Amino acid sequence: MIRLKNIFKSYGSENVKCNALKGINLTIDTGEYLAIMGPSGSGKTTLLNILGGIDRADSGEYLYDNLKVNEMTNAMLHKFRRDHVSFVFQNFELINYYTVFENVEMPLFARRMSASQRKKKVCEALELAGIEALRKKLPIHISGGERQRCAIARALVSDNNLLLADEPTGALDIKTGEGIMRVFDNLKKTGRTIVLITHNPDVAGRADRIVNISDGNIV
Repeated sequence: MIRLKNIFKSYGSENVKCNALKGINLTIDTGEYLAIMGPSGSGKTTLLNILGGIDRADSGEYLYDNLKVNEMTNAMLHKFRRDHVSFVFQNFELINYYTVFENVEMPLFARRMSASQRKKKVCEALELAGIEALRKKLPIHISGGERQRCAIARALVSDNNLLLADEPTGALDIKTGEGIMRVFDNLKKTGRTIVLITHNPDVAGRADRIVNISDGNIV
């Protein structure tokens, strides 16, 4: 279970300060599929980055099960991200000169797995994302939807319980986006906790719960 208690986050100096989050309180159950909606600049991505241990809150408490994430050192945060969190980005963040297989395999090198173990895990993730036939392709030779599926497979390969997705259909056409959302529908069945940012009410409507954020506050 995730608990955020009175989370504040600002950027800039005292003279020019942007208050991104203004006392966020949020509980996310294990295995829940949560959608976060709000206008640009509302604090959605800042909230997602704090959940993923990429950014730190200025104040407040972040509990992930029995872990006090807000009190972690940088080394502890790195381990937290490696062992608990996976990200899916809107712009894919793939390496164009690596094959689909190699892109998906990358997170496993930090886990000291054998080559055969890595191959098994990658093949399972590619199958779950529906792109096992593309394993030898380069990202520049596949479509936008297929690149997003590759990014999802890379997020899945580590078997982390918390999956964070920032506008996963934002750069895709309606038909392709629908295919991506069916992948997320299937991921829900695996018991992962999913937190997804979207501007699209149809995408948000597939989640268990929708949280709306505006001007750094949950509304």
